[in-house]
Formats: sequence, C-alpha cells, structure tokens
Amino acid sequence: MQLVPLDRYKLAWWNPSAPNELSSSMHGSVGSALQQAQHLGSPYLIMESTHVGEGNYRWRVLPYGAHTLWNAGSQAYELRWVLALLLLVAGLHWIGQNQDLKKIL
Repeated sequence: MQLVPLDRYKLAWWNPSAPNELSSSMHGSVGSALQQAQHLGSPYLIMESTHVGEGNYRWRVLPYGAHTLWNAGSQAYELRWVLALLLLVAGLHWIGQNQDLKKIL
C-alpha cells in the first residue's frame, strides 16, 4: 500500500456506500479542500496539520463541515455517564408523576 504524501490540510469524509469507512484526501489549502467537499454529498471534516513526528501526526479540526457535531459528540462521549444518570433520574421522575403508571407498577 502506498501512502498519500502529507500536506497541510486533510479533508476527511464518511463514504455513504461504505458507512464504516473514513476516506480522506490531502490539500495544500483550505480552499482546495472546500472545493472538493462541495461535491461529496456526505458529512466531512477539514483538519490542519499541527505536528508531524516519526509515525504520528496531530490534526486540528477546522470550523467547516461537521465540526460542531464532532465537538458535541466528543463532549457527549466524555460525559456519557453523567448523561445516562440524568436520563435515568428524568425517567424515574416522569414515572413518579404519571399516576397511570403508578397503578401498573
């Protein structure tokens, strides 16, 4: 397998025909990445290279495409136990307020 040469910007997208695969392409400018993104028809992220090491890379997600969903999803994942607990408490409160369910339980 031959790797694509690293460039400063990466466009990454989810392929609708293969939903478990993430595709990407390298670009020298944000404009070039945005131009290709317009033709994708699927969610995408544009990232900027911030560090290149020996076999590892760091990317900063730029404010284009699905970046808000990416950020929200990352934060929700970090707080997953708090969210689960809040849903449980809300559900128990709702059951407590519903008189018909009290009779069933």
